[in-house]
Amino acid sequence: MPVFKSSDRSPVISGSILKSGYLKIRVTRVGKDTTLSQVIELVRYAQMSKPRLQRLVDRISGYFTWLVMFLSIAAFIYGYFLIHVDLSLALIFSVATLVTARPCALGIATPIVVYVGVGKASELGFIIKIKNIDVIEDLPKVDVVAFDKTGTLTEGRPEVTKIIALNGVDERSLIKYVCSAEKRSEHPLSKAIVKKSSELLNNSCRDPQTYVSISGQGVMATVDEVEVLVDNEDLMEGFDVKIPDEVVSLANVERNNGNTVIYVAFNRSVSGLIVLTDELKEGVEEVIKYLKEVRKVKTVIITGDNRVTAKAIASKLGVDEVYYEVKPDDKVEVIEEIQSRGLKVAMVGDGINDAASISKANVGIAVGSGSDIAKESGDVILVSEDLRNLINIFKLSDLLRRKIFFNIMWAFMYNLALLPIAMGLFYPSLGLMIKPEYGALAMVLSDISVISYALTLRKWRPK
Repeated sequence: MPVFKSSDRSPVISGSILKSGYLKIRVTRVGKDTTLSQVIELVRYAQMSKPRLQRLVDRISGYFTWLVMFLSIAAFIYGYFLIHVDLSLALIFSVATLVTARPCALGIATPIVVYVGVGKASELGFIIKIKNIDVIEDLPKVDVVAFDKTGTLTEGRPEVTKIIALNGVDERSLIKYVCSAEKRSEHPLSKAIVKKSSELLNNSCRDPQTYVSISGQGVMATVDEVEVLVDNEDLMEGFDVKIPDEVVSLANVERNNGNTVIYVAFNRSVSGLIVLTDELKEGVEEVIKYLKEVRKVKTVIITGDNRVTAKAIASKLGVDEVYYEVKPDDKVEVIEEIQSRGLKVAMVGDGINDAASISKANVGIAVGSGSDIAKESGDVILVSEDLRNLINIFKLSDLLRRKIFFNIMWAFMYNLALLPIAMGLFYPSLGLMIKPEYGALAMVLSDISVISYALTLRKWRPK
C-alpha cells in the first residue's frame, strides 16, 4: 500500500513511485553515500560472509593446525627417543601425522552444505540471500512468525463484491459519483472501485471538478457540485459526518466475513457502502497449521485493516494474535514490542511499507511478487507467490543444520580415529602404522565423503 510523505523532509528513496500529489525533492546523498551504492557495498561484503558455525569451525581449525604441528614433533620424539625405532621410521610417524590430520575436511564441512543448500533453495522457489546466511541457524529458533495481510496472506488484488445504496440514493448515482471521485487515486482499493464502476457505467466515468487525497483516510472530491467523501470512519468523523448505528452494524456484518468496507457520503450525509474482497492465497491455511502444530510457533497478523475485518481473517485462519489499524511506520514498533518479550520473530511481507519491519525482524522473508525494497530487506525471498514455500524454508533449514553438524562431527571423528595410528602409538603392540602416502589418501577420502554427503541434498524433495 502507498506510504504517505509529508512536507517535514520525509526521506524518499530513489526508485520510489509517486502515487498521487507532487514531490519537491532535495538531493541529500550522492555517489558513494546513496542507497544504491550502499547496497552494492553490501553485496561485496556478502560474498565474504560465513555462517556463525563456520566462523567457529574456522577458529577451531586454526588451533587444530598448531596442535597437529605439535603432535607431529611429539610423534617423532615418541618414535625415536621412547620406543627407539629407526630415524627413518620416526620421520615417517612425524610426516604421516602432518598429512593425515589436516583440517581440510573441517574447513569445507559447512561451506559445501551451504553452497548446495542455497542452490536447492532456488530450485524449490525461494532464495536464501548470502548477505545473511545465518538465517539457516536463526530460522529454526524463531518463536513468532508475523505476516502482513494484503499481498502476503491475500492476493493483493481487491475486487468490489457489493454496492449498497443508502439514504434514498439510487445505486447508479452512487456508482457515478464514486467513480468520478476515485478516478484520480492510485490506491489499490480506489483502482478496484473505479474498475468495477467503469464496467457498470460502460466506461463513462467523468473527471471530478475538484479532488483532494487525504493520506490514511480517503478522498474528498466535487462532482457536479456534490461534495463526495469516500473511505473510512476517520474521514467521515473528520468532516462531521454522522454514521447511523444501523449503517455501522451493516458494515460490521461484512467485516465479520473478512471484507473491507468503504463509506460514501454525499454533502456530509452517508449515502452508501462499497464492499471489497481480497481473496486469501491458496495454501495459506496449510501454512498457518504447519507453523502452529508442527513448528509450535505463535502466528501474528500485522495489518492496517479495520479491527473487525482483521479479526475475522485471523479467526478464519486460526492466527493467534492480530495487530489491526497499524500504520506502515508503526509496524517496526510492533516487531520491537514482540522482541521485547524475549521472543525471536520472523516477518513475512511484500510491500514497501513492510521493508522496515522485515529488516527489523530476526529473520526477514519477502514475497517475490512484492516491492524491490521489501526484497532487498529480506534474508529470504519467496520467488513465487505460493506461500507454501514457507514450509519448505523451515524444512530445508532443519536439514541443512543436520547436514552441517554431521559433516563437522564426521571430520572430527575421522581425524581422531587416524591420529593415534599415524603417530605410531599402536606400532609397538600391534605393528600398526600409516605411511605418509596412505595418510594423504585418507585425507582426500575424508574430503570426498564430506562433499558426497552434502551433495545428497540435491536429491531431497519436500514432502
